[in-house]
Amino acid sequence: SLFEATARERLKILQTSSNMLLVGEDLGPSPACLPKVLADLAIPGLRIPSVTAGPPAQYPYLSVAASSSHDMSTLAAWWESLDDAGRVSVWSDMEGSGAPPKQCSPEVARHMLLQLLASPSL
Repeated sequence: SLFEATARERLKILQTSSNMLLVGEDLGPSPACLPKVLADLAIPGLRIPSVTAGPPAQYPYLSVAASSSHDMSTLAAWWESLDDAGRVSVWSDMEGSGAPPKQCSPEVARHMLLQLLASPSL
């Protein structure tokens, strides 16, 4: 497709123009070819709990795990915006023990950040 060919061309240029790690923002709606293009070029995608389903322990190696991004709520604000069922689901994904707390205390944030750091992501 035209998008795939253009993406490959431009991403290759970006890869060779800097020593920085290129990370693809593959969150939300995106062209169907994007995962294949990123994988073929060994460009990691993002894994952020508020938009990535499943436990961090199952994130792929070729990804970057983060608590949020520049245009998202903070981890604490997101956590506190979840309803009870959402907190239960995320707490389970984060391998939390007991009932999930309603507030994102420093201990809760630390636990979730440690789960992201322990993920297989780069």
